[in-house]
Amino acid sequence: MIYQRLLVNLKQILVILTDLLVSLKQILVSLADLLVNGAILIRM
Repeated sequence: MIYQRLLVNLKQILVILTDLLVSLKQILVSLADLLVNGAILIRM
């Protein structure tokens, strides 16, 4: 019984971690876009 609860908790933690990773990737992509746009503006 205890092991089953631990497994469920681990699965929930993994889901949360994957969500965090996805959001981090999105933030990095948006930051890269900002840097590219900034570089283009500076060149102009």
